[in-house]
Order: sequence, then structure tokens, then C-alpha cells
Amino acid sequence: VAAPTATGEYSSDYTPTFQDLKPIFELGHALNNLAGNVTDGYDTAWAIQVLTVYNIDRMAFRMLGQAYCDKIGMDADSTQSMMGHMESATDSVSECYGLLTAPADLGYTESEANAACVDKIRQAQAYIGKFLEGSGIKDSRFKQYCDQYGM
Repeated sequence: VAAPTATGEYSSDYTPTFQDLKPIFELGHALNNLAGNVTDGYDTAWAIQVLTVYNIDRMAFRMLGQAYCDKIGMDADSTQSMMGHMESATDSVSECYGLLTAPADLGYTESEANAACVDKIRQAQAYIGKFLEGSGIKDSRFKQYCDQYGM
């Protein structure tokens, strides 16, 4: 694994590292498990349980993103852009709950809702990739993530 480096101009002397964004990075990968259990209705009940817990504290990943931007002294415009990616990611994941618990209410069959949920998860992973890419941290793990999820 290549040594992480940070690029960009920040108002802080702090040099960000992979560890700063490890929870967000791991969330992106963990979403694969969620998508796998939703695909073809494999274990939708498990996915609903995971989403129930996720929705209780869905702000956690937004707060991690904001704390990172604050820690490195990112300017307001860059922070707003970065936080837009985190908000879109968390919203995409949260929307899966409704798709799985009440597909008919949203005009979907169960299989259509499952497919839409997987699409939402892939969108969330792409938004997480945009956040990682914009973080200023140059790390081979982030590059690999972005390559994997179409960034």
C-alpha cells in the first residue's frame, strides 16, 4: 500500500491521513453486503434491520465528514461541496428503507424495489468516492475504491 499523502491548501497545519476517513471508507465497502442481501430478495429482512439501525444515527457519517473538513481547515465552498457528497450518500442509503418496507406504496413491485435499492446503494458508494477523492488524501486505497465504484 502506498503511503498516504495529502494535497491541497488548507488553513490548518494538520496533515490528514487515511485514518481520518477510515470509517467513511469502510462504510462504502460495507454497503456491498447490504446490496448483496437485497439483490433478488436474498435476505431483505436482514437489510431492513440494518437500515433501521442506520437510520437511527444516519447523521453520524455526515458529522464525520464535517469534522474532517473542519479539522483540516477546508474553506467554506469546498466544505459545502464535500458535505453535499456525504448528504447525498446518506440520503441514498436511507431511501432504501422505504423501498424495502413499502414498495407498493412507492409504485414498485418487490423485485423492482430491490433493484432500485441496489441502485441507491451504488449511488451512495459513488458519492462516498467523490468525498474521498476530494479529501486531499492521496492513498492507493482511496484510488482503488474510486476505480471500483466508477469514479
